[in-house]
Amino acid sequence: MYIFKAKVYYEDTDAIGVVYHANYLKFCDRARTQWLADLGIFDDLASSSSTFVVAAATMRFIAPARLGDELRVNTSVEQFGRASVTFFQTVERDSDQRRLFEASIRCAHVAGSTLKPARMPLHYTSRFTD
Repeated sequence: MYIFKAKVYYEDTDAIGVVYHANYLKFCDRARTQWLADLGIFDDLASSSSTFVVAAATMRFIAPARLGDELRVNTSVEQFGRASVTFFQTVERDSDQRRLFEASIRCAHVAGSTLKPARMPLHYTSRFTD
């Protein structure tokens, strides 16, 4: 599991200081992309002219995050396919580990020039599981 820390700023909230629903996806996106960078997968993507795109997302909103909260975004691999990887992500308040949000996000591996599905290199699997 990969853990990414985030803090709720004014720009993340609505008029009453609660995190706007779409911003949970932003927190999750930052966590996933940072994990890919830390694993060296971004370097591979650039050299192979391929990328990951979000193909599907299932979300569950459990409790609100508020202005000033420190968050922990947990990311793990739920499933591998030949041309996709599905991540399971949770957002928790760091102070009490209360789960606020969870999502299953499937990312397709695509060729950069055509944006059509492309077989994911097998060594990605081992990087995610090491």
